[in-house]
Parts: sequence; C-alpha cells; structure tokens
Amino acid sequence: MLHHFPSRKELIQAAYAEMLCREADLLRSFTRTLQPGQNRLKALTEYIWERYQSGIFQVSMDYLSEARVNETELAYVAAESQKFNEALNDVWHVELAAFGCSADIRQAMMNEFMCLVRGMAFQSQWRDDPAYFQNMLQNWLLRARSTLIPAKSAG
Repeated sequence: MLHHFPSRKELIQAAYAEMLCREADLLRSFTRTLQPGQNRLKALTEYIWERYQSGIFQVSMDYLSEARVNETELAYVAAESQKFNEALNDVWHVELAAFGCSADIRQAMMNEFMCLVRGMAFQSQWRDDPAYFQNMLQNWLLRARSTLIPAKSAG
C-alpha cells in the first residue's frame, strides 16, 4: 500500500480520514431511515452507541495516542475529528429540532451525550456489561427528554 502513499504517516492519515468520513456518511444514512412518529432521540443515541462499539473509538484512541506526542499529527487529528463532529452536529440539530428547545440546549445535550458515549466506550474495553451500559443510556435519555422539551409557560 505504501506505493500509493509517500509515507506510513500519510497512509495512516488517509485511513483515519476515510474512517471518520465513512462514519459520518453512515450516520446520515441512518437518519434517513427514521420513520415519522419514531422516538428519534432514542434511535439516534442507540445508533451512535452501537457505532462507538464497532471500533471507531478504539481506532481513534490508538491514533490519538500516537498523535499526542507529535504536534503536526495532533493538528491533523483535530482537523479530521472536527469534520466528523460537524457532521454529528448537523444530524443532531436536524433530528432534534422538533423538541422546540434552543440550538444551544441541543448542542449542550449532544456534547454531554458524546462525553458519555466516549466514556462508556473506554470502559467497555475492560467491562463486558451490556446491562450497565444500557442503564446509562436509559438514564441519559430520561434526563435529555426533560431538558430538550421546553416547559410550558404559565399563563
């Protein structure tokens, strides 16, 4: 494969960028399958958790471990990760706009959720406990719904 890339570093960069681009495309494709009346928040959170268990997190952590000691590599990781995060933000805001809360609240909830998922993905490396992780997701969903749905104003 190195005959297609000038160096090992560029091969790894291209593979990382392709993985994140593919994940963003899969996320967009998934949202097109959501049906009217379906619990979009639950479906989206379960899908993202499923994808994070599929290897994207592990590959990202391995690459980040190498890149964190190289400023140029770290800048590349940050730029490619930002593209993935922008796709995630776009999907999240479109799918959750129906809740009627502000974009700032949707963004804060998405950031909180992604921190939860990344933490769960990290723990899942040594903890094989699907019920535990499902409970974490369900607890987050309960709190998220109450935050995303604005309270009715009095009067």
